[in-house]
This record gives sequence, C-alpha cells and structure tokens, in this order.
Amino acid sequence: MSNPTVTRTSTPAVSGYALLIRWVVTLHLLALAAQLAMAISFVGGAAPALPPHMKGAWAVAALGLVQAGLLLSVPATRLRNVHKLMAVAVVLGEVSQIHFGTTLGLALHVTTAMLVWAFSLTLSIKVWAPTWKLAA
Repeated sequence: MSNPTVTRTSTPAVSGYALLIRWVVTLHLLALAAQLAMAISFVGGAAPALPPHMKGAWAVAALGLVQAGLLLSVPATRLRNVHKLMAVAVVLGEVSQIHFGTTLGLALHVTTAMLVWAFSLTLSIKVWAPTWKLAA
C-alpha cells in the first residue's frame, strides 16, 4: 500500500564531466591549503619549508590552469560568467604570486594569496552545491 502523502522526487544524475570538474577544483583547493601550511611553517621559523613552497607554487598554478580550462568549457547556462572570471583570476593570481614572492615582497604576495584563496573557495562551493549538475 502506498502512502499518498509521500512524494518522490528524482534528482538528475551528475555527469562524469561534472564529477571531473568537482575533483579538479577540490584537488586545487587542497594544493592551495598545502601551500598555505608551508608558508605558515616558513614564516613561523621552519626554513626548510620554503623550497617545497616555491616548487609547489608551479604545481598549484598548473592545477589552476586545468581548473580554469574545465570551468571555461562549461556552458553559460550552467556556470555564470562571474565564476568563469574567477577561474581566470585564480590563474593570473597564482602566477602573480610567484612573481611577487621573488621580487616585490611579502605584502603583495600574501594579499594576492588571499584573493586566490577566496576565489578558489567560491568556485569549490559553486561546483559542490547540490543544485549544480551537468545533466548526464
């Protein structure tokens, strides 16, 4: 016997492409968190944390580039232009951070890092939202 008060809703399947985007965005965010941990260690007095932080910056920038490419390929009906601009800003910010960290000093490096972190977190929240699905 069925219960007439219970309504069944079907949720659209998440496409494999959407899952790929979600995991690339997540991996990028985790890499940023590792960069932050190494930076805090270095500033806290652990000099050995600087070389991996400097080398890891290029890996993070590469992941950011992959992330931007994936997000730019999503149709405008599924991802607003502001999010696509954030994805591009993340890559530009990461490359700028590498430059600022070696030439212009800590203030610009850290300020840019905070913007990169904020944009990356926003992108992660967007692609992991239950309402964001690319139809399978």
